[in-house]
Amino acid sequence: MLPLNPDESARRIRKSLESHYGVSISVIISDTFGRPWRLGQTNVAIGVSGVPIFADYRGRQDSFGNTMQVSQIAVVDELAVLPNWSWANLIAFQRWSFAATLTKLWMSPSLR
Repeated sequence: MLPLNPDESARRIRKSLESHYGVSISVIISDTFGRPWRLGQTNVAIGVSGVPIFADYRGRQDSFGNTMQVSQIAVVDELAVLPNWSWANLIAFQRWSFAATLTKLWMSPSLR
């Protein structure tokens, strides 16, 4: 069952963990998303706290010198798939209904 307010749940989890461990973290709550035009599933973010949702490149120039008009990258969805790349998630997925992945990331200054 999904949280009624995923962003608020992510915020509460984040604040609780930060208070307990004394470090700054980000929390992404994700869910599996099936794509009817492809086989397999992927994760998408449904709740976020402490991480930018989009990298907004509108108004910047692309490599050809054109001004980008609609380029917003869903960074948080790209981060949501990280648990899929850990063996811990594969084990957790089979034994429990959730997985948690601890990941240390370097965030580009353009995304901060």
